[in-house]
Amino acid sequence: MTIKPRIVVVNDEPFLLEAVDQMLKMRFPAAQVLLFGKPEDALAELAARDPDLLISDTMMPKLNVMDVLEFLKKRGAEYPVLVTTGGCPSDQEIMECAGANLKVHLINIPFEIEPFLRLVEQCLDFEPRATGAMTAGEFEAAYPLVYAWIEQTLATHAPRAQSVASLEFPRLAQYFPPEVLAGAKVVQVDAVPTPPLAQLGLGRFAGEVSEHAAGITYLDTFFVRNDCRDAEALHFHELVHVVQWQLLGPERFLMAYGDGLARCGYRNSPLEVMAYMLESVFRNSSTGFNVVKVVQEQLGEMRLVG
Repeated sequence: MTIKPRIVVVNDEPFLLEAVDQMLKMRFPAAQVLLFGKPEDALAELAARDPDLLISDTMMPKLNVMDVLEFLKKRGAEYPVLVTTGGCPSDQEIMECAGANLKVHLINIPFEIEPFLRLVEQCLDFEPRATGAMTAGEFEAAYPLVYAWIEQTLATHAPRAQSVASLEFPRLAQYFPPEVLAGAKVVQVDAVPTPPLAQLGLGRFAGEVSEHAAGITYLDTFFVRNDCRDAEALHFHELVHVVQWQLLGPERFLMAYGDGLARCGYRNSPLEVMAYMLESVFRNSSTGFNVVKVVQEQLGEMRLVG
């Protein structure tokens, strides 16, 4: 893969265009992602310069994916094409149109985040960050220390904790059931508390977790900086983590989160990718959905829950 891949994305739905943009930038921070809502504008860009990857929707105004593929065949395009399909035209029709020379990959809508990003990695011949996964021995040694620190931190701040429901944000109830909003607690602080990772034998993670973060979650409680106390999207993001903690339990959550930090770094770790992606949906659409169900499905896709 090139050091800074150019990825062209064409989709006439602004919300989906933004969602794909967010996913790509979190997994491939060095990538140049070019977004096009009109396929004719995308074709003009493709005529001027080949990308490393084209991601195209199927049905769009004026031109559809079949027109795009015909254009690419005439130009003898050699770069991979990832088509997000919805059944019309059919997968068979798309592949027949592509012929033997175009490198076309298909993924059906709606798709899970991780399979989509793995397919993008495959298209780009991308090798994920390899700093070394967290070993079982490393986790077993650190877990009791980290969990004890979490319990002590929550006990110290318990008098200042308030339920998320009491904040009366206008939109959160469209996404989380009442019991989650009533049970989850938030503490407003000048700086979020972070574990002394170096002292706990986890020095290699110290740069990934910052006290300057806007928010951080432990078990059923999250901390937000005072200057972000009115940011509903931040509270949404941290509530996603509360749900992850609840569904996985403390030990599995910390193992999965630590392993994600080790392999991918903060912004690309799977549990954070999930939270940022859902936050992006929250920011860009007013249509509510069941976050608990979505998180459970995505954790199942990641094989973290049954």
